[in-house]
Amino acid sequence: MPDGDIVHSRLRRLYQKPYKWLCEGAATSDACARVVLEKLKQDIQAKGDLPIALSQAMAARVAQIISNPEEAREGDFAKLSQYLRISKWLFSKGKREM
Repeated sequence: MPDGDIVHSRLRRLYQKPYKWLCEGAATSDACARVVLEKLKQDIQAKGDLPIALSQAMAARVAQIISNPEEAREGDFAKLSQYLRISKWLFSKGKREM
C-alpha cells in the first residue's frame, strides 16, 4: 500500500477492506465503490435514520447561508462550523436531540 500498509485507525472496520483493495489496486474503482456502498448501507441501517436527519438539518443550514452569501457574516460560518461539530458528536453518540 502507498502509505506503508497502514489502515488508518480512524477508519471504521467496516470500510477497511475496500480501503486496502483500493490502495493496493486489488480491485477496480467500480468494485470498491459497490462494496463501499453496501457497507454504507449497513452502517446507515445500524444507526437508523439519524444520519439522514443530521444531513438534512446541515443541508438546510448550509443552503440558508449560501443562498445569500453577500449577507452572510463571519459569525454565520462560525455557527455553522460549531453546528457541524455538535452534529458529528451527536452522531457518534447515537443521539437525536439537537
